[in-house]
Amino acid sequence: MTIRNPKIARVWPDRILFRRWDPAGVRGVSLLYDAPGNSYKEHDGCQVLSCDLTNPQVALYAGLARAAEQMEPVLSELRPCWIAPTSYHSTYANSINQFNLHKIESLHHRIQYARFLGRLPNSMVGPLPDGFPPHRVQTDFPWRIRFRFDRLQLWPKDFALVALLEPADEESVSVLAMLSQRRTSVNEELIGLGLPGDTGTIAHVTLCYFASDEEAVLAMERLGHCTNVLPAGLRDLTAEHVSVSLYGWTSMVDFWRISISRMWGCGDSTV
Repeated sequence: MTIRNPKIARVWPDRILFRRWDPAGVRGVSLLYDAPGNSYKEHDGCQVLSCDLTNPQVALYAGLARAAEQMEPVLSELRPCWIAPTSYHSTYANSINQFNLHKIESLHHRIQYARFLGRLPNSMVGPLPDGFPPHRVQTDFPWRIRFRFDRLQLWPKDFALVALLEPADEESVSVLAMLSQRRTSVNEELIGLGLPGDTGTIAHVTLCYFASDEEAVLAMERLGHCTNVLPAGLRDLTAEHVSVSLYGWTSMVDFWRISISRMWGCGDSTV
């Protein structure tokens, strides 16, 4: 198998579902919706995302894990590289990563950011480089957003099958609109350095990757069959979030939240 997806290091022909592949070591930072409850594990002073699927606040993620199991027979010959459900998350805003670092115009900042990315996850407990997004997204009031499943979609350019999400109620519709208005401002300094603004992130959970765009295109032909085998009641499940924090990632399954002590150690009053 020819692997064109830079996020995949190896696909194992004799493994199934969540153990089928080895992720490549790709690095970046993003702002993600925080998982509720006991969804993080400590590792050398860092917190790695390990989503607690028993928590009813992320019942949607547990439902998507069941959906992946039911879609596996439909897609198996294309060797989909399923994301482990403990790594499920939704991105609020993309930021700097090894794929867009070259767009930063300042050589000084490119070197600084490359050094930070190279030292992940340990760099998440040290000083942030100049111009990086904030530790947490500031709002003037506490908020809560609940997402529910909308539909499946193939993104061939990203080699990915994703579950698109939508607000589950009127409160969530209003909160999403407010958060969307603030998205550009969190990367304002990076945009000033040449990084394109992330103004159109669609709420989604990545379910699997494909090794090449050819497999992703073939998977599009089976999208209807995948939809037909989704678990009953999936749209009745929600994932609830009340904050957005900065994460570093060292692969597409390893997401490291910025240190809690750093988030709250300097009089941070964000929510």
